[in-house]
Amino acid sequence: AVNRLSDFENYMSVQKEWTKPTAQPYQPQENLKSWLQDSDCMDHFAIVYGKNRTTAVFACGPEQANLVQQRETWTESVVKFSPKGSYLSTCHKQGIALWGGPNF
Repeated sequence: AVNRLSDFENYMSVQKEWTKPTAQPYQPQENLKSWLQDSDCMDHFAIVYGKNRTTAVFACGPEQANLVQQRETWTESVVKFSPKGSYLSTCHKQGIALWGGPNF
């Protein structure tokens, strides 16, 4: 393992007295499995198309696909759902972004 010299300076400047961190109030998160509560049990799929790399997420209806959400330049290359469907991943030059919940 390699450590920077600035890391050693940070370790040497640790306070001698421990201070208890302040408790943060609980903030509920969005339900990442909200799609399981869909009364019609629709599967979802995502496509990327057009010059502006528009990304669209659809729910498979009994006769046609229904648009759930659409954004321009949501990804720079591909989109994929996680293996259990909890997240939608978008790929960018800086890395990936994970989207989840009922509103992505």
